[in-house]
Amino acid sequence: MTSTLAQHDDVPDDVLALATDPEVAAVRVELLERASHEALGLGTFTDEEMAVLDGDPSALGLPHPWLSALSADERTAVLASVQRTLTARAPQADRPDPSLLALVTLRRGAESLRTGERHTQSDGDWLVLFEQPGGVWLAEEIGPDGMHTFTLAPTEETALRLADWLVPIPSDHSGSLDLTLTRAQIAEDDEVLVPLSDAVVASSIGGTGVADLAAFVSEQRVVVSEDADGGAAVRYVSVSDDDVLDRCRTILTAKGTPRTARSVR
Repeated sequence: MTSTLAQHDDVPDDVLALATDPEVAAVRVELLERASHEALGLGTFTDEEMAVLDGDPSALGLPHPWLSALSADERTAVLASVQRTLTARAPQADRPDPSLLALVTLRRGAESLRTGERHTQSDGDWLVLFEQPGGVWLAEEIGPDGMHTFTLAPTEETALRLADWLVPIPSDHSGSLDLTLTRAQIAEDDEVLVPLSDAVVASSIGGTGVADLAAFVSEQRVVVSEDADGGAAVRYVSVSDDDVLDRCRTILTAKGTPRTARSVR
């Protein structure tokens, strides 16, 4: 299995250099081959570790919630310390471990992205899905504490993971809703969304060139939104868990715009 990383014109030179490094490339290819058959946990890293590995914390436009709460001087000190730690633990003294660098190339060289944001009554978190060659996806779950957890898995297992992320609490589906509102109504009057106020989890995920999937979850129902009237309106409709999974499969198999990251706020 080969990566198409080197085919992307907008991948930074430093990442292209990593991609063609024999040791890093071998690790990446092995990971992709194994993950085409089963999900692989690739570890959990901190905000500051990911910022150092990326080389530029804003390179992918992804959140670093813990790091962004620090002052500029604090960030500089933290990143310098992490750089020393990663280098000290590496087999070679001049760069981090090849397995970490392979993770960098999987993220920065993704064929397309799906980015999601989820809010509960207490906090929020994020999920970023990086499309890889051969029907494999790298999932990055980012917690409010700035911890980044990575899983590399086939499309079907990634769809199941996404469905669980969108609907993280059980719903008995005893309630129902089918409400269509024009976008003008939504913009002009917040009250029209009162029927969704029972949701304890609200989340959405999408990608450039791919329609967003939004879910509003309560103990009685799961509601998703979809375009209506050619995009002039939005329909909010209650769905089953199986329907959520089908929609997750659709958002992963849709052909998104290559190599364009959505900013997650």
